[in-house]
Amino acid sequence: MKFNREQVLALASAEDIEDMWHQYYDLFLADIPEFDGQTPLQLMAETIENGELGTSDDTFGHEDLGVKEEKKMSMAQLKAGLGIGGQFPGFNKFVNRNGANPWVDYKKFEEARVEEGESGEWALLDLKWHQYVALYALIRELMYEVRPTVMEGVMLADKVGVGKTGIIMSFIGLLNYIAQIDKTGKARPPALGEFPVLKVHHPFLITISATKRYLGSTEGIPDGPHVIVVPGTLISQWKDELMLWFLRHNIEILVYVGGDKAREEFWSENGPWQRRQLTGRQTVLLVSHTVCHILLIC
Repeated sequence: MKFNREQVLALASAEDIEDMWHQYYDLFLADIPEFDGQTPLQLMAETIENGELGTSDDTFGHEDLGVKEEKKMSMAQLKAGLGIGGQFPGFNKFVNRNGANPWVDYKKFEEARVEEGESGEWALLDLKWHQYVALYALIRELMYEVRPTVMEGVMLADKVGVGKTGIIMSFIGLLNYIAQIDKTGKARPPALGEFPVLKVHHPFLITISATKRYLGSTEGIPDGPHVIVVPGTLISQWKDELMLWFLRHNIEILVYVGGDKAREEFWSENGPWQRRQLTGRQTVLLVSHTVCHILLIC
């Protein structure tokens, strides 16, 4: 679906757009000469033809930030680099177009089949090319060959509806997958380098491989939970999304609440954290912005 210029402009006032633009410009674009302080509307006015918006490359005159090298790779190259042969590790194989929940209707999913060219109730669940591009870039930005003094984060940003949620799911799934590989002592996929293991070539000759050893300042993949912070109104939606993507029993989903009594019960001996069945890294904590604020001021 394409939107004309008038429809896009109706989404926000010119003042709103310029305010957001100046904040973005100060953070990311101030050192790029081509922009010279121009607003998005001024840039679009120079590149829009026939009343239709161009791509981000056309409109802003540069490649997507952070994925310059990955954009040159094919789907096969991306998947090979990440070690994805067939089904994405830890993911459900199918998605139900009628909204069935794979954790509730798991028997139904076990019997699911998709014939080539079929457009019925079931579809194969997989990432699209641009999602693999983003996943590859996240791994490249967050894995280090030497222990970093300061761990910098990564901002994942794009238009609404292009699959950022799926990228986050795949990032969690890939980290869990790599942790399992590390436990076996097998070689990591090329994009993630090799975890340091002793290799005995001769009784007196041992080499240690340590490529892309660190995630932050932690050696290997840490056994801590994945924390997803979202508005409270989206907690239920994110829980549904996690169940849509991940196989049942592959991850454990916990909702962390903010009251003093509830927090005490959460960490207690018989609370959700102690009763969980899976490891820390296989646990996803859903936390609302409000709860985070409460925790910060306590």
